[in-house]
Amino acid sequence: MTATGLGYNGDISTTASGKTCQRWDSQYPHSHTFTYMQNQENYCRNPSADSDLWCYTIDPAFRLENCNVPICECRDTPEGYFYIGKTSHTVNGRQCVRWIA
Repeated sequence: MTATGLGYNGDISTTASGKTCQRWDSQYPHSHTFTYMQNQENYCRNPSADSDLWCYTIDPAFRLENCNVPICECRDTPEGYFYIGKTSHTVNGRQCVRWIA
């Protein structure tokens, strides 16, 4: 995942403040033009290439909010997921293996 979340394909579906995300295939309570996102359920994404992951909320008073998705230090390599640093799990909980250089 990049710092802006463009490559994020996980299943976090709540905003940083805990609001539930609206499904991308729904136009209620907030209408939007991201109809090509319909197969993304209600997961946090960054379809507009903003600075962070976000979603529309199911709260009519709050159109959209950023999501708090932790960035993992794992690296996808031909040998599997390896990590450098303190983080040893991907955002969807997959275990990483310590990188030995």
